[in-house]
Amino acid sequence: MPTKPKRTRPAPQNSPAANLADAQADVLAHFDRLIKDSLGPLLGKSNLARVRADLAMVTSVGRGVVVHAGLKPKGAMTVQRIAKEKPIVGVLASSFPLLDPASLRELKPGAYVVRLRFVGHGNMAFDFFSQKSQPDFSVPAEPTTVARQQGTGPMFGIDADLDFPWDPDSLFPPPDWGTSGRLCLSFLVWRHCWSWDWPDIDWPWE
Repeated sequence: MPTKPKRTRPAPQNSPAANLADAQADVLAHFDRLIKDSLGPLLGKSNLARVRADLAMVTSVGRGVVVHAGLKPKGAMTVQRIAKEKPIVGVLASSFPLLDPASLRELKPGAYVVRLRFVGHGNMAFDFFSQKSQPDFSVPAEPTTVARQQGTGPMFGIDADLDFPWDPDSLFPPPDWGTSGRLCLSFLVWRHCWSWDWPDIDWPWE
């Protein structure tokens, strides 16, 4: 008969690990207040109640912190429904600019409502709103590995991945962890990858 897994317990209050938990709780409390104060009128009461701030993901990089959370889904989410409704899939707050490596434009620090939009031929886009008008920023939403492998419609979930640019054949990490890299943020089964520093590009006329 298999044994029951041991229940995980929080670190004792007097341990250094407890300080980390307190720090995360403080970040999430600030995130919760920021979403309610800045995005409450934009989301409305029903959508604000669906924000899963308790499952928010905190990602710290060299320049600051970005926090994102999904919304509890209302029924099954399909491509047809996305094309019709352009649903709100989450909220995001960042303390530093998120740079789009393709357009070389930046999503300014702040809080945003994230909507998913169908743009045709199976392609999606994320729209970032801070007010009830046109989006502040729009980027392609790429299917994640789950979407490619299963060929399935979207499911509830968020994720974050950090990629540091260095030689993939090297067994050693980059010498400076403050270097620019990629931060990939997922909503449902789509994601977009950002940079937290301007890429070093050798323009042909320089």
